[in-house]
Amino acid sequence: MLHQNLQFSLFVLSLILLCVQAGVRHKRAVHLWFALFCGSIAIMALQRLGGAEWGIWQYLIGLGACLTCNGYWLVARAMFRPGVAVDQRHIGVAAVVAVLVMGHQLLQLLQSQWQPTAAIWGPANTATTELLTLCSSTMLMLTLWEGCRGLTQLKGAERAQRLLFLASFASALLLCLILAKIWSAAATEPHLQQNLAALAAMWILVVTQGLIWWRFPAKTAALEAPAAAEPEHEAAAPTPFCAADQPLLDAIHNALQQEQLFLQTNLKVADLARRCAVPEYRVSRALRQQYPQWNFNQLINVLRIQHARQLLADPSKQHWPVLVVGLESGFGSAGPFSRAFKAVVGTTPHDYRQQQLSALQ
Repeated sequence: MLHQNLQFSLFVLSLILLCVQAGVRHKRAVHLWFALFCGSIAIMALQRLGGAEWGIWQYLIGLGACLTCNGYWLVARAMFRPGVAVDQRHIGVAAVVAVLVMGHQLLQLLQSQWQPTAAIWGPANTATTELLTLCSSTMLMLTLWEGCRGLTQLKGAERAQRLLFLASFASALLLCLILAKIWSAAATEPHLQQNLAALAAMWILVVTQGLIWWRFPAKTAALEAPAAAEPEHEAAAPTPFCAADQPLLDAIHNALQQEQLFLQTNLKVADLARRCAVPEYRVSRALRQQYPQWNFNQLINVLRIQHARQLLADPSKQHWPVLVVGLESGFGSAGPFSRAFKAVVGTTPHDYRQQQLSALQ
């Protein structure tokens, strides 16, 4: 009974959080990946709810539970890395693990239904299980690394968010991989490991949703509106040049042009100031000196649009949807990206791409 209740609770929680991601108006990459992760967890819980009573359906349903540890790695990257956090390479790695999961389910199906060929499917299933264990462990370590990366240089809310992520993820691993092994040796509960895994999964889901709300609050979506369309009188007046700010200008140029910090979603002056290790007022003053025609949001949007134009004109990325181009350029959703692009370029991203394709032909 406990097993059924835990799996049902996990199933319901996963579906609720999946619906929460679908209801986000200004979606970011992290919302998309977390929605896929929640869907995969829901399918896993559904599979365990039915168990052997569902016959071959338990294996067919299990095909959908292929974005668990690998999916959460992509969630962690999208949550903590600025700019292009998840590209085709990362998706490819996650896809390899997903294929292994699906292959493992199919091999179990073949082994259970075709007993005369069990001598063939048995060793293949064992080899796939070992390979899947190795890949899953690698995904878990990569996810842990996303929380540890650059932790010593972080301060304030960013550091607190990383620590919360690490604490929740490490405690879930401790519960599933260590305590479950210890307790299962003396326990009489046949589903102990699955029950502990369900508790850990619910803990991870709740904490991750909290972190997404903390890092990407809905009210900040307005900050990503196309500042290039703001009235000109709102731009700050030119500031007299200060020679002492030249090293800071060089640092800002390096952060924006070389490191492409503008690809970080919801970038603020405070983020740039932390990167340059100076107070915010100095960054604001230096930007007014260097770019008197723009305020901070206008400058960042111009840089993002330049990057988006390169992606739209790249023949190798013609299969990317406009939404993906916007997300990869630092915008949080398609709406602000399209409005900002049209304000700067004078046409929509789709029309601009078609113009570039026509020019190439």
